[in-house]
Amino acid sequence: MVTLKHQLDKTDLEKPSRAVQSTSADIVYYRSLSDIPNAKLVEELMRLGAGSNGWQTPNMESARPIIPFMEGRYKATDALLMRSGVKQVVEFAAGFVPRGMNNPQWNFVHTEQDEDALRQMRDITERIISHQQSMPHFVRFDAVTGEGIDSVMACLREEPVGVTHEGMFRYYPNQSKEKTGRLAKAFLERYGGLYVTPDIWTWQRVELLRRIDPEMDRERSRILSERTGRDLASFLFKDNAEAIELFGSRIGFGIEIYTIGSLVGNLSAVPVIFKDPDMAKLVDETIKRMEIWKMTLG
Repeated sequence: MVTLKHQLDKTDLEKPSRAVQSTSADIVYYRSLSDIPNAKLVEELMRLGAGSNGWQTPNMESARPIIPFMEGRYKATDALLMRSGVKQVVEFAAGFVPRGMNNPQWNFVHTEQDEDALRQMRDITERIISHQQSMPHFVRFDAVTGEGIDSVMACLREEPVGVTHEGMFRYYPNQSKEKTGRLAKAFLERYGGLYVTPDIWTWQRVELLRRIDPEMDRERSRILSERTGRDLASFLFKDNAEAIELFGSRIGFGIEIYTIGSLVGNLSAVPVIFKDPDMAKLVDETIKRMEIWKMTLG
């Protein structure tokens, strides 16, 4: 169990956190090791200081087992959103995800609570997309408190919307997750559509991931907990049943659960990071067993 020097109270856990925000920059590097479109270019521009104050390559060693999951969750999220046929997407806590620039067919709203990160990603996107391509909307929005929701809705048309987020729930307790879920529901109640997220962290998922390297995963969890000042283990759902009780019974979503492997074929980062064929096979199989949730109004 991680002992934190400065344990945050429940109110502090919902405030914007530079420590949590800083983890999104790590993910930029991890995505750059895959074939996700524009992922390498986003990383290069951040490295060159495009709209930022410099760049440091994160320590990759303890993160190795999780890096292919970053690729898998991105691709699985895209797959479910595309399959749904929606023409507009709102991404909560989007950080530096390139989904908006990679999907010009969508009316895309890239939201983030951190103004500096939002400005950086807007600057990077302007440098990457063609003049013929429409810019995503960049809106400051807090996906826990709901601050800024009117500005997000002002960007949307009166038609179904896909709501998504990839990596915020690991840093928040269940009462915050419920608030985010209810915000997603508010969008679906007004516009229709679906809520897609690979962000449901359970102890079952952690144990699955630890098949790859248990000590390395424990070390990464320890580093993240100390870095963010949050006891991440305490934020895990016990199992899917507990998460279904929150999102299904309490919030009222109808839930479908997919494996990443049912939606994604190639995980290009696996052979880049794991040279041993047996280990690469184990990693590929493990990541593809991890889950992504699709939620609609029940």
